[in-house]
Amino acid sequence: MPSEKPAYAGIRRLTREPLLVFLLLGALIFAADRMRPGVEVDTITVSEARLGSLRADFVAREGRAPDVDELDALVADWVTEEALYRRARELGLHRNDPLIRRQLVRKMRYLIEDATPLPEPSEAELAAWLTEHPERFGTPPRYSFDHVFIARGNDAEARALATLALLRDGASATNAMGDPFPGGTRIDDATPQQIARDFGSGFNAQLDDIRNGHWQSPIASRLGWHLLRVTERTPFQAATVESSGERLRADYRNHQRERANAEAVEALREAFRVERADQQ
Repeated sequence: MPSEKPAYAGIRRLTREPLLVFLLLGALIFAADRMRPGVEVDTITVSEARLGSLRADFVAREGRAPDVDELDALVADWVTEEALYRRARELGLHRNDPLIRRQLVRKMRYLIEDATPLPEPSEAELAAWLTEHPERFGTPPRYSFDHVFIARGNDAEARALATLALLRDGASATNAMGDPFPGGTRIDDATPQQIARDFGSGFNAQLDDIRNGHWQSPIASRLGWHLLRVTERTPFQAATVESSGERLRADYRNHQRERANAEAVEALREAFRVERADQQ
């Protein structure tokens, strides 16, 4: 028996896809409806602005202007896309599609931004924003300290106290005195962010309570016990409006934009009455 021709096999496969059959039938019905006498035909207008956009896209891709035939092909492709788009909307394909929903929501957010211009911030507004968020623009504090690590175990706390006694008696901090730690026994010029990464978030507050040059009682972390002697610290240095420059202005404008967007979206929400199935 001769094998089935590819074209017929393709048709047989299509008939097994109910959604695809529905779409094809819908498109054929629309096409037939438009061909009946007396039925008004939709018009697709290729405006000067659209032609300019097609030319500009071609120049961006090819580095030259399109010739007559190329422009005709661009127009034909766009008309096809527009026709498919309109029929898809008539078929309701844009409804209940999460991808299209997200794209439309994203476009509306962009439109809201375009429709809500922001005023230039005043010096007083920038100064107030800097006062409210000094940590974003100032120079963070830095710490240098000696460190001995005692890993968790049944006798960890006892070992830590015995090691502390040796250190306070004048012994030098060495790797052999404790357990291996990635940062070693000497930490130089570290910021709170670097210390939190290596030692845990609770260390920064405890460092501020340690006197320079004194071995601190063991500090516990999820890893074990830590003996510290702060040798040098540089306090936080606050910034000024002038030293923060464009960074401060950009941060405040981001805040303005977020606030304006939130207000515009809230106004949009208030134009609708919300009915919930679980609250009726």
